[in-house]
Parts: sequence; C-alpha cells; structure tokens
Amino acid sequence: MAIYDRVCRTCGVSFRGGPRAWYCPDCRRERERERKKRYNRGEFARHIGQKDYCLNCGEEYTVESGLQKYCTKCQPIMHRKLDNEQGTAYYHNNVDKAERSVKRRKYYAEHKDELNRKRREKNAEKKKTPSEE
Repeated sequence: MAIYDRVCRTCGVSFRGGPRAWYCPDCRRERERERKKRYNRGEFARHIGQKDYCLNCGEEYTVESGLQKYCTKCQPIMHRKLDNEQGTAYYHNNVDKAERSVKRRKYYAEHKDELNRKRREKNAEKKKTPSEE
C-alpha cells in the first residue's frame, strides 16, 4: 500500500496515510470515541435482517451488513462508480500529465512494431466477412 501526505478533513492538519485515509490520527480517535458512544446508547437504527430501501433504485432489501446502502443488484454498480470517481479525482490531483506523456511516447517508440502488428491483426479480424470464417 502506498503512503502519501494527506490533509485531515476535520482539522486540516497534514499527516501520512493510505489511499483512503481521511482523518489524522487524533481526529480519527475522536470520531471512533463518538461512534462507540452512539453505538452503546443504541442510536444505530438498523439491525441485521431488517428491511431497508436501496439508495440507488429504491427497491426493498434485507440488511446483511451494518454499512449496506444498496440492494444486491445495485451494490457492484455503485461500488464501481465510487471507485471510479475516487480514482479519477486522485489521478487529476496527483498525476503529472507531462511526465506521463513522456513515458507513453518512450514506450511506444520502444514497442512500435509490436503494437502496430497487433493493431493490424485486430483490424483484419474486424474486416473478415462471415463467408471467410
């Protein structure tokens, strides 16, 4: 896992953390303390086995996990969407496009013949008529 400099969403302090670290260790500890208090008071409204409604399609589903938000049909779609959004945001904030362009051009120059051969083969496959197969 890659460790990067992050900025806490609560206090704005810079800290070292993984790809999904949102809070500095102090704020994280405080959030965990608050969460445990709410849990011990019984403020969590949903229980495993209860019925709830999907946030995406509105269909009723049985709760199988405390953090579940979507029905089984929408879950993979919505997780993929979230992952794509976070990945795109990270890319736009952290990737040096000029450096990436140089690397891609260098790779193409080194593998030009192989890439062109594959492209020609793929185009030849598309042009085949059903009678040729």
